[in-house]
Amino acid sequence: IQELKGQPALLATIRDAYNSTMANQDPLTISIIGLISSRLNDHENAVKAFKRLVELQPDSMEAQQNYTLVLSDAQQYAEATIQAQKLESLAIAKGITNTSLMPYTQLINFLSARANP
Repeated sequence: IQELKGQPALLATIRDAYNSTMANQDPLTISIIGLISSRLNDHENAVKAFKRLVELQPDSMEAQQNYTLVLSDAQQYAEATIQAQKLESLAIAKGITNTSLMPYTQLINFLSARANP
């Protein structure tokens, strides 16, 4: 995807081809749609894709993180804050140490401040 950054029309064509299979339950396909949409600054499709991915893989730290980030990119800070809190809870459930939780706490604080200026 990075190599195609300078070719937004081609990226859009690829995204649309993958997007036509969005009903597909394949997490990899949905992740690709989200990544391409994000690269194109197509926040609406990126949010939809990563929301779907989180539904399919609720225990995936990567899916939760990507969903949180695209919500932030879309300036949906209140929802991004909620997702960041879920991400932090998932990290705790997976046994991440308190020291390693600091980035999640900082992300929650940042997004919360944006949601409530």
